[in-house]
Amino acid sequence: MPLREILTRNRWQKGLAVFLAAMIWLTVRSGFDPTGEDHELSSVDVAVLAAPADTGVYRLNPSSVRVRYRIESKTGFSLQPEELEVFVNVLGQVNASGPHELHVHAPDTVRVVEVVPKRVDVQRLSPAESTH
Repeated sequence: MPLREILTRNRWQKGLAVFLAAMIWLTVRSGFDPTGEDHELSSVDVAVLAAPADTGVYRLNPSSVRVRYRIESKTGFSLQPEELEVFVNVLGQVNASGPHELHVHAPDTVRVVEVVPKRVDVQRLSPAESTH
């Protein structure tokens, strides 16, 4: 089949495909703001994720962290501190004491840029220490 026939055959379908591709590209592009500003929450509490049967008491140092984030949509969405979940995971660890990496769950429209510090020191307290 000659190139001329390939280009001129079913022109309306090809035109519609190009139009739809352009509309999809514009829709996706308008939803994200790559030049958006970073925002910061300066005191987000850190939680401990442990098994339900784990009755231990944990001390974290530091117990709160600073989180920098970027909102990736132009919807005027603002993030509340309680919408971020910052935690350390001690599930299944016999000796949970020591430094642990932080995990952050945020809404889909939020991209976490930085967490300071990236690790916290976890200390599992004995029952006698937890009452003080």
